[in-house]
Amino acid sequence: MFIAWLAPELRRLGKFIVAELARGAFVLAALGFAAIAALGGAVYFLNFLTEALAQWMPHWAALLTTAATLLIPAGLAALLALWQFSRMRTVRSLTRTTSRLYSVWDNSVKGTVQCSPTSSSS
Repeated sequence: MFIAWLAPELRRLGKFIVAELARGAFVLAALGFAAIAALGGAVYFLNFLTEALAQWMPHWAALLTTAATLLIPAGLAALLALWQFSRMRTVRSLTRTTSRLYSVWDNSVKGTVQCSPTSSSS
């Protein structure tokens, strides 16, 4: 009785998984194409910006201005992302666990293994 009910459910689940995998593959391909096209467009836009700025200043200054205009906000965004990443609970928990495992490994190498699961050296 249970098998008769389970077989159609498994068939539907298999069709659902295959459909979702196909949709996921299409999404990845479309996003990959969009990323490559956006990267190419960004290169052409930066070249245009540099050439436009070179009309009013030396070419090296135009390149420097374009690079600084992109790199300064990118650096600030990276710092903000790293700060938020370090505040995530899972990262802090993983860091504590890693430091505990390292201290256990370090102590075992030195020959002073502590078997108490609640002890920590941090």
